[in-house]
Amino acid sequence: MLSEKITEYLESSHVTSLAKTTRDGYRFALDDFRTFCKKFKIEIEDVEKNLPRLTKSFKARGLTDQTIYQKFTCIKIFLKWAGFPSQYTFSISNTGKKAFKLKHAKRWLDKVEVEQCRAYQFVKSANAVRDKVIVALLVETGCRARELSTLRGSDIEVENGALFLSDSKTEPRPAFFSRKTYELMVLLKKEVGEQKFNGKLFPAVDRIKEIVTCMLDDLGLKNGKDGRGPHVFRHYFASYLFFVGNMRIEEVATLMGDTADTVRTVYLHCPVDVLKMKTREAMGWK
Repeated sequence: MLSEKITEYLESSHVTSLAKTTRDGYRFALDDFRTFCKKFKIEIEDVEKNLPRLTKSFKARGLTDQTIYQKFTCIKIFLKWAGFPSQYTFSISNTGKKAFKLKHAKRWLDKVEVEQCRAYQFVKSANAVRDKVIVALLVETGCRARELSTLRGSDIEVENGALFLSDSKTEPRPAFFSRKTYELMVLLKKEVGEQKFNGKLFPAVDRIKEIVTCMLDDLGLKNGKDGRGPHVFRHYFASYLFFVGNMRIEEVATLMGDTADTVRTVYLHCPVDVLKMKTREAMGWK
């Protein structure tokens, strides 16, 4: 019964409507969960009392606290969907928290690095203007790669420097772009033609990721599996608006289609140079 329930959940709209990376995360976590329950002949009504045992199993495999926490998040969402909500809480140790923060501290791009990305010419690409627009919109709107992949030209008000992200993982919302990006949009519109411009402008998510990853690699801004990709610009967008632009957290959250709590806990990373400047001003140092 448990195995069938997991399969049913993974094939339901609760999961299939999510982005591919998110779907994969659920599948990996629930496959591990299914294997554990099958090994010890645990049915769904007995899962709760065996979750501490599952924790020990994950730790024995050498998984990090952060990875275990993410797996439990997926498992608990499934259990709630299946009608067996769990009260079990896995807490990340202080050591795990420090390791996670240290690993991720080097992920975020600073202003100079973002400007390098904005200036990248894509000389080897047959769609250089389109690819420059992709980077510009990731930086200036904080949109997700999936939102960009479904954006249509008919959703863009080129002259007004505005667009509407109608197909979103969270909240459909307006977004805005600069005069510099407007000029790129005009070039793109001229390049593809009026009729084609009104349709889908950008490739699928995997291709967007490939374009951005190759750019970062060529600029020397990527080091193996460091997590840098299209989503890193979403973090930059939120942090820049909040710490440099002094926008309210609620305003940033509205632009990102997320909750204020999510923006605060996930996306805000104060740039070191900004933190230094603000500290000097606050302390009255010359």
